Amino acid sequence: MKWSPPPAGPPSCDPVTTARAVFHATARFHDPSYAPVWRQPDVEAQFEAVVELVLRGLRRPGA
Repeated sequence: MKWSPPPAGPPSCDPVTTARAVFHATARFHDPSYAPVWRQPDVEAQFEAVVELVLRGLRRPGA
């Protein structure tokens, strides 16, 4: 299978792919198998950093 670049435009052009990417990016914060990680003292800062990154990635350019 030959690699091809993603289509032009923001990732939100494909809602299914975007939703899957957000789900995977945030998995450690909602998947119970990561519960031990939730006890880390800086887990809230980690969560906030991921949320900020995801939201910035989802915003339309110029928005």
